[in-house]
Amino acid sequence: MFVSGVTAPKLVNHKRIHSPKDIIADIREFYGVQISYQQAWHAKERALEMIRGKPSAGYRQMSRYIYMLNTVYPNSYIRMQKTEEDEFMYLFVALRPLIRGSTRRPIVVVDGAHLDGAYKGTFVSTSTLDGHVVPSSEFIFSVYEAGRKYICLERKVCSYGRFHLDEIPCTHAIVVLKEKNVKDMHQYCSDYYKPDALAKTYEIPMVPIPDKEDWSP
Repeated sequence: MFVSGVTAPKLVNHKRIHSPKDIIADIREFYGVQISYQQAWHAKERALEMIRGKPSAGYRQMSRYIYMLNTVYPNSYIRMQKTEEDEFMYLFVALRPLIRGSTRRPIVVVDGAHLDGAYKGTFVSTSTLDGHVVPSSEFIFSVYEAGRKYICLERKVCSYGRFHLDEIPCTHAIVVLKEKNVKDMHQYCSDYYKPDALAKTYEIPMVPIPDKEDWSP
């Protein structure tokens, strides 16, 4: 518990990386004690539990949390799914302001968060490709980059699927537009990405739910 207590303050900031090796080095440097990697690992787990509490305690708060969401955001769509053994499977939450806002612009990506462990993720966005462009007609082009991709600028579609799905030039379309020396690519973007549409999307207010201490029993 001593090592966990010493380690806990360094784990409050979730953006800070403090590995078991760092814990071993800290204990050796400041206290002159050598601990094993396994001891450091368990100390970190206990320290995180001290800060965040046990997952089981969080699940016990689920019903109250759903009640408060429905209270603050009436007419939301919130469903909790359990197994036949009454074990938690997932919680689906679609808050009313977000449901209204989703009609203003298309959904182009669905993100996920894992509940069974800590995962590191990297979001990578490419702006262009070094592809070879061959015009097939005035509006249709072939881009050779890891295979052949077809781009139709007139219909704003591509064989890869991204152009017409996102309604914004994909990497292959950008290659073609640069090949044609197109400086202003706004005409190939959906109106959903324009400032007026974005302003209408975010004009719907989002009200934070009260502190957990103020939740109804």
